[in-house]
Amino acid sequence: MFNKLYVKVKKYIKENHNFLLFLILLVLVLNIKLPYIVERPGGITSLNSQVKINNENIKGDYNSSYVKVNTGNVVSVALGLIIPKWDVVKLSEYQPDEDVSYSEVLDYEKILMNQSHNFAIKHVFDKLNIPYNVSEEKLYVYASHSEFKTPLKTNDLITKCDDADVKSYDDLTNCINSASNNYVNLSIIRNKKSTNVKAKIHFYRGRKVIGVIVLRDFIIDSDVKIVFVNNSNESGPSAGFMTALALYDNLSKKNLIGKLSVAGTGTIDEDGNVGQIDGIKYKLLGANKKVDIFFVPKDNYSEAKKVVKKYKLKLNIVSVSNLDDAITYLENYTK
Repeated sequence: MFNKLYVKVKKYIKENHNFLLFLILLVLVLNIKLPYIVERPGGITSLNSQVKINNENIKGDYNSSYVKVNTGNVVSVALGLIIPKWDVVKLSEYQPDEDVSYSEVLDYEKILMNQSHNFAIKHVFDKLNIPYNVSEEKLYVYASHSEFKTPLKTNDLITKCDDADVKSYDDLTNCINSASNNYVNLSIIRNKKSTNVKAKIHFYRGRKVIGVIVLRDFIIDSDVKIVFVNNSNESGPSAGFMTALALYDNLSKKNLIGKLSVAGTGTIDEDGNVGQIDGIKYKLLGANKKVDIFFVPKDNYSEAKKVVKKYKLKLNIVSVSNLDDAITYLENYTK
């Protein structure tokens, strides 16, 4: 029986070898990774099922916005060059350093998302005088400054500075400022392995630095338990502002939006400032006709107005510099 099957398979391959060769080559070509990213219109994601306060979903039609991103292959890049609302972007524009892979970019984007969640909680708790403690703070290297050389790499976790534990941002800055030499010895974790590096101290804008930008990841302990349930493909800090707005409304019980549907984008820091984001065009296109109000960071507002006009979008876009701007706008809003 095996011999008969072998003969049939051999005969089929012989008679169709050109077609089979074409299929193999097609599969190989389609799986070739190109040094590009393809950006396209995304959509909105309801925060109701993603943010829980004391085990209960938040209330109100609050939404974050997102961009759809595909890694570059022959098909996606070709479509990105043809379809008007799609764009092809060099992969290097997504990388803080040349030697950082795209998978590492995704890793630190997850850290950025966690940081934005924590900043949102921290600022809202401060505004509403809700008691909390910050614990298990970790400092990750985000990127190196272009003016300085450093042995540190993106995603390095800094654990010690001159043999002193680094458990907060202040620990690191105090160590750098008090260093008697022009360098500090850092203990780091890189790719799950511990190692030591010597980082040179530079003077930049009147202060001592080691030439890197760091991300703070920490845990907020409070009787008010905030839990985030994000999809595995979600990352980045751009939902931070909308998260803070939704948390403030629910914890203050002000019912700011009533039956309105609200979306937006923007980072948040621990002082409530709303930061600029990338991909505003794709986020506006994805939210078109789906919400009553779309909040935009002040630094993105000029570009957002041009996008709305160019594509004739049915969106009420509102510029905000901080969380208070959004709260004030909603308190005075008349539909």
